[in-house]
Amino acid sequence: ILTHKEAVDKGLILPVKPILIKSGVSAKEEEVENGIGQLVDEAFYRLKEEFPNLGTKLLIASTGSKQMMTFINSQEYKDLLSDNVHILTVHSNVELKTYNGKEITRKEFNILKDKLGSNPEIDLIIVHYDILAEGIDIQGLTGVLILRQMKLAKFLQTIGRVIRIYRKNPELKPHGVVMFPDIVNKDLVEAFVDMIKSINQEGYIPSEILTEFLISGSNDETELGLGTEPPITSSI
Repeated sequence: ILTHKEAVDKGLILPVKPILIKSGVSAKEEEVENGIGQLVDEAFYRLKEEFPNLGTKLLIASTGSKQMMTFINSQEYKDLLSDNVHILTVHSNVELKTYNGKEITRKEFNILKDKLGSNPEIDLIIVHYDILAEGIDIQGLTGVLILRQMKLAKFLQTIGRVIRIYRKNPELKPHGVVMFPDIVNKDLVEAFVDMIKSINQEGYIPSEILTEFLISGSNDETELGLGTEPPITSSI
């Protein structure tokens, strides 16, 4: 059985590139909740810059139904639709299974995520809360934005959806992107740091990508202890 690092080295799966999303949203936790529209908007266009020749497909791991509804009602949601971005939301709450603002069934969601995900020219955002942990397969994902704490197994399942090789043209997608909001809430920051540590320890992050990430942080310095020599102080 190959380790994750060996699988990355052999080109069987992609490495992970972690990115902090620096938003105009106030960095307090409640503002992250209410400012989801801006966070998703900035994450989406950051991801589009990362893969300019491939349809942008972003998975959002939201905090729950309240945050998802806030996003659906946001101006950014309307603006993204105006830019021809397809948006699916899925939650155990029946009112939150939607496609471009219209309620759909779970069967319709499954059909749409396959149809839209497999088209390399389509831009797609899927916002979910926990439902994808059931093992739903989503083709074409290029990145995920993590907005909540997760246990390690679920986190690794989540990033596993964005590190699949784009076999039609591998050069268009050299890595999968995992994004976190740049916030000051200590508990959530510690959770994000633990997630980054875990994917580094599992061998998903090449040293050059890790160095780039550590250099690009915010003003709040946090010791990550990611196994680099000497220890690097991050600016998360």
